[in-house]
Amino acid sequence: EWLRVGLVCIAFFAVALTARWLALRARSQETLAVERGEALDRQQAINERIIEDMSDGVLVFDVGGRVRQLNPRAGMLLGEAAHPGARLPALEGLIDRCRAGASGEAATLRLERSGKYLRARAVRADPADGAVGDVVVYLTDLDDVQKQIQQQKLAALGRLTASMAHEIRNPLTAVTQAADLIGEEKRAEVQARLVRIIQDNSRRIERMVRDVLALGRRDE
Repeated sequence: EWLRVGLVCIAFFAVALTARWLALRARSQETLAVERGEALDRQQAINERIIEDMSDGVLVFDVGGRVRQLNPRAGMLLGEAAHPGARLPALEGLIDRCRAGASGEAATLRLERSGKYLRARAVRADPADGAVGDVVVYLTDLDDVQKQIQQQKLAALGRLTASMAHEIRNPLTAVTQAADLIGEEKRAEVQARLVRIIQDNSRRIERMVRDVLALGRRDE
């Protein structure tokens, strides 16, 4: 009889320990799930903020070809026609090609309202699986691209001008000094040396001018 009571007590004790262990494990899993959920919410908020501040327009199209989500830049570029639930016929062909397997393909669009040109690039939201899903379209204002190119050209022109001024100043100074000295010098051999200095530096300046003209013609 005492053995039976002892076994029952041990069984109850084992059940209690197991229940406690399971409760602690469940609480730990719950805490971990909450922490991961909070981390995911923070990451999603960060991603949304980054997308909102992007200089490119971003649109997400659902399986039906309607706008699911867009950032403020996309609304600014496309105007009132772009809103959640809307269809954008100008992008339907690009979206269909993307779903057919041409993910990453780009096209140039012209907006009738403003006359602006946009570069549109479509990618599948989840390229890993073969299922038809959302498509993300990135819009870039080509006017902004042209402005950036123009700024780069102006910066390069400024560097070229400064380099030319430095390279021309040295031989020009040598030519000027030699010309000043040649009138004062009576010795023939020294005059000949000064004349060679003038000729050499004049040819040097001529080569630089020729190189600049070739650069302007894109010969090199």
